[in-house]
Amino acid sequence: MAPRKLFRHQLLNYEADQIRLLQVRSGSCSLIQCTLQHYDLAACPPYKAISYTWGRLYPTKDILINGARFSVRENLWQFLCTLQPDENDFFWIDQICVDQENIEERNHQVECMGDIYHEAFEVIIWLGAAESGSAHAMDFVLQAQARNLGLGDRSWAVDVGSTSCVGSPSSSCQSFDLSAAPVKALRVLFRKPYWSRVWIVQEIMLARHLLLKYGDRIIKWEDLQDFKVWCKQNGDLQLGTCFESLSGLIPRAVKTIINNKLQWGLGETWKAPNHDLRHVLSTYTECECEDVHDKVYGLQGLVFFGERVLVDYRQGLEGLTNDVLRIVAKESLYDAKRTRALHEFAILFAYNIYSTDLRQFSSLPTSRLYEIRRMLTHIDNYVASQLRLRIRRF
Repeated sequence: MAPRKLFRHQLLNYEADQIRLLQVRSGSCSLIQCTLQHYDLAACPPYKAISYTWGRLYPTKDILINGARFSVRENLWQFLCTLQPDENDFFWIDQICVDQENIEERNHQVECMGDIYHEAFEVIIWLGAAESGSAHAMDFVLQAQARNLGLGDRSWAVDVGSTSCVGSPSSSCQSFDLSAAPVKALRVLFRKPYWSRVWIVQEIMLARHLLLKYGDRIIKWEDLQDFKVWCKQNGDLQLGTCFESLSGLIPRAVKTIINNKLQWGLGETWKAPNHDLRHVLSTYTECECEDVHDKVYGLQGLVFFGERVLVDYRQGLEGLTNDVLRIVAKESLYDAKRTRALHEFAILFAYNIYSTDLRQFSSLPTSRLYEIRRMLTHIDNYVASQLRLRIRRF
């Protein structure tokens, strides 16, 4: 029987940039028992940071932290169930290690998020509990490059008999059934909700060592990079119809993350953040989140220090917009092309913070559309005021 006492976080020392690290003491899914301790970020033991999606609000599962009851969402609970107790394993998991009810702490920890993921010994991408075909998908990604699969090897798919494809880059090609287990499983893997979330971008980009875990299968990030290269090399291999090829198996958003991670590097090749705020917000404009503040705050670790926005979850969206425009408007406003680019960015930003999915923008209620029009007017006035101010100074 679980204790009635609820777990309460103790205050962190912000001046020491403290974080909390979790250890699993009991691996039984019937009642997972953990301990949570404070450490200075600069002097903590090697730890693993988890990159994942929170998932649905309900149902929740109870675990024990320092002997007291604490509720976590199901996706995280499923991850914890895969762990075995090890006194040398420390984990940083935001859902547990950050007091989500304490706004001041959230502000501090989000500002430290880039350092937390970069300083981690390892970042583990959790894609969810095992499901039908998940082992096939992970094994195929792992083995594709090593096996050097080509058109002559059909063991991974069912030939549906097409030998020519209208509009194909070659006069003849092989076509494979989309329902074949590995192909179907790969489509599920690359369309997991994880890949659409804004937070995972900096968690991946800032990591020095990356693993992907799907159920009990684990592969390295380098395996995923190799698989993308292999898909491109075999891009004319058709999947089921002439309108979808192997090169299209990985969605554009996932390809963007893989390509950008190549530029950021791993291990000793990792590069420090050197992007301006506008570039980062524009690149990942379609990423989704629960709290619209995170469309900005969730990417701060990728921005060089001089252009980072102060994290403050207490302020409204107009305040957030002002903070962003105050930084991006530092560029010269005398040049018509730059002024137009700034205005276009500001409009896109306004649309974006009011809708986590731009494709759903047209279906927003009238009240929300009114708010957006008001926000666009506010942005237009802000840009104009900055121009007038600079002219007076000139």
